[in-house]
This record gives sequence, structure tokens and C-alpha cells, in this order.
Amino acid sequence: MHVKKSKKTPSFEIALKKLEDTVVALEQGDVSLSNLVDRYKEGLYYQQICQEHLNRAALLLDELTSNGGVQPLQVETDKDLE
Repeated sequence: MHVKKSKKTPSFEIALKKLEDTVVALEQGDVSLSNLVDRYKEGLYYQQICQEHLNRAALLLDELTSNGGVQPLQVETDKDLE
């Protein structure tokens, strides 16, 4: 299933927060079985939204880098600073 960005699709930050909240609720273990299944489905939904946002960002960065619009960052090491 491909999540399309629409006005109803939450941003990455909101989806990540919802996913984190769902994981915490599931880890606490004080959820009924039917609620557990619903929360698990909710977690999968938000995980998928986060993944789609990350995939789009990675594609955009790849496109920018391959077109010469953006060059990869050079990471300085302690050795470079000497």
C-alpha cells in the first residue's frame, strides 16, 4: 500500500510522534486485546507514513546530488583539523 500525501496525511513529525506514543502504549501492556490490535494497526499506519516521508526525502536528495545541484557534505575529522 502506497501512502499518498494529501491534506489528511500527517507530516513526518506528527506521524513519528503518534508512532512513538503507540509504541509506548503497547510496551506498557495494560491494553485490552481488542485495543491492542487496534493500536498495533495504528502503529503500522504511522510507520508506513513515516517510511513514505523518508523515501520521498531520500529520492529528492539523490536527485539533487545526481543533478549537481547539491554536493555531498564533507565530514571533517579530528585529523583534518590538525
